[in-house]
Amino acid sequence: MKIAAVAALAIFLATSGLSAQAQQMPAELVGVWASDGVSCDLPDDDVDGEFPYLIVATNGYAGHEATCRLASAGPPIRQGSRTGYRLKFRCEGEGMDWRASEVWTVMSVRRRHGGWMLTQQRLIREGASYRRCGLGAAPSE
Repeated sequence: MKIAAVAALAIFLATSGLSAQAQQMPAELVGVWASDGVSCDLPDDDVDGEFPYLIVATNGYAGHEATCRLASAGPPIRQGSRTGYRLKFRCEGEGMDWRASEVWTVMSVRRRHGGWMLTQQRLIREGASYRRCGLGAAPSE
């Protein structure tokens, strides 16, 4: 299962820049995100287990047992300090194909600590909350 997930992710990321479509994920969404309670630390090599990240590329995203290609992205929806996006996807995973229509919202959380103002980007997607990780992602060979 893990090998199939890694292979699908590698193909997804390898083709993310090859699409001739004008539609791309909004730049502020692109990156590696971890759900609450999941470490943003670099995992050990070849550790079996659940895929802990949401990896967003210019053409869609890959997550636990699913990859979704962007079909369309609506204009930004400003909600105070938050920015939302209406996104439509074509998804596949665990032998099934489906279409999804979602609203993703990005916000910055700020906290004072020891004389510093710390900021963390958060992504809200279908009721789940993610935080931006400092990890980069590229297909493995």
